[in-house]
Amino acid sequence: MKKTVLAALALAALPGMAAAETVKWLCVQKNVANREWVMKEMVLIQETEFDVWLVFDGVTKHFTGGSVPADVKRDGQTVKLKWDVRTQGSRARRATVSYSATFKIDQGKIQISAAPRGYDNSTNIGGTCSKLK
Repeated sequence: MKKTVLAALALAALPGMAAAETVKWLCVQKNVANREWVMKEMVLIQETEFDVWLVFDGVTKHFTGGSVPADVKRDGQTVKLKWDVRTQGSRARRATVSYSATFKIDQGKIQISAAPRGYDNSTNIGGTCSKLK
């Protein structure tokens, strides 16, 4: 059920991209503690014609209302993604969380890191991705 809801929400965030082939990946991270910037589940959306990637998870949904575009560097079956999410907490505190991920498509493995800019703490978590149908 969660997979279907995440996929539906991610697709709803893609107006105008229906003409090109879209590949969706569900990535499940292991050992995610509460209050981490990396969510247990995330959907990667690839528009294949121009190799455009979007990221959708609980953080992007909460702070942007949908998915966010990622900068892409590709080396064969390895895709390196970078994206930022601007956050706002209580008392109007704002921060930008910088993310990077290395996705090895042929192995279905992903390594994600997240760090709020201006702070020393960061999160590094690995997981696996499978193609959604």
